[in-house]
Amino acid sequence: MARRLGLVIGVNSYQDSAFQPLQYAETDARALAQWLVNTQGGKWAPSDVQLVQGAYASRELVESLITQLCVNIAEPGDLVFVYFAGHTFLDEVNGEGYLALSNTYYQQPATGIHLPTLIRQSMARSQASQVVFIFDCFQTGQSWSKQRMSPYDFRPLMGPTVLNALQQTSDRLILCSCRGNEFTPEAREKKLGVFAYRMIVGLCGPASDPASKQVTLQRLNGFLFKSLDEQHRPQLFGQERTPVVLVGDMAPLATQQTGQPAQSPAASSPAGQTAATGELTGQALQSAIATAQMSPTTSGQLQLSAADRQCALLLRQARQFIQLQNPVEAFECVEQALQIAPNNVQALILKGQLLGTAGRFQEALK
Repeated sequence: MARRLGLVIGVNSYQDSAFQPLQYAETDARALAQWLVNTQGGKWAPSDVQLVQGAYASRELVESLITQLCVNIAEPGDLVFVYFAGHTFLDEVNGEGYLALSNTYYQQPATGIHLPTLIRQSMARSQASQVVFIFDCFQTGQSWSKQRMSPYDFRPLMGPTVLNALQQTSDRLILCSCRGNEFTPEAREKKLGVFAYRMIVGLCGPASDPASKQVTLQRLNGFLFKSLDEQHRPQLFGQERTPVVLVGDMAPLATQQTGQPAQSPAASSPAGQTAATGELTGQALQSAIATAQMSPTTSGQLQLSAADRQCALLLRQARQFIQLQNPVEAFECVEQALQIAPNNVQALILKGQLLGTAGRFQEALK
């Protein structure tokens, strides 16, 4: 059965002062993750969504998690969805793009995630039918001004290597929004960053197909393109052949055209739908915002469904052992959880974290 596999990352504070503190990145990540698993929201399986934020979101961990999800966990038919809220920057020497994590240093690009390598090793190698990365990011550094074609252009982050790779395959998509740059600060709407708030609003209904109630990436892109200002307007890169269904039945829309370039915004929602935004967003959006405001934990673990309760207990015990710096007992708990549910995504990811922390990187990628 096809799955939606999510990894949601948010980083406000960085060890390197070259990356100015952000106000809403972690709140946005929490709100989105909460909405995705809400039974009145996205209805994604809680066991298939991982939230990592704050100091925990190191380059080593996030790179490992993305690789695990794309290469080791995802199967044909699955959708991999990665959302990153934080800083991006360009190498001052060669101009290549990087994601900045909590322990990244601007003058040492190798401490960030090299985007061309990430695309080659994770996105391109994934067996998933569809892989979507959303970068809701601040553009940091003077190198951006030398390469931009417009005030908020994200093509410099992609670079020719990534752009060419995306054009040579299908259903590998990257959507970017400018959280801010040297000219424009972060902005908020309803206690969230502007882009994240409007994205969740669109997912709640205004971006849905009136007949099927599905929300596809193309329809969401179209809704956001029309409802956001120039700074936050989405920039979508890649070739979509099969509709990426974010909400609703994952079976493709029979009436929707495929094979269209991802840069083309989808058709707009009916005016009545947009006018009814307040009604359609309902409790799921408010719950997500409230949860994001009230849950500033670093690890950001989400509650699992009742069916996964036994695994959840073992994983909670494993995390407690990690906090007590007892990785051996933590690993035993994770192994027990995997005996109960061999495909439990959070257990597989936690196992990868433990192996990676122990320096057993090759084993972590098996």
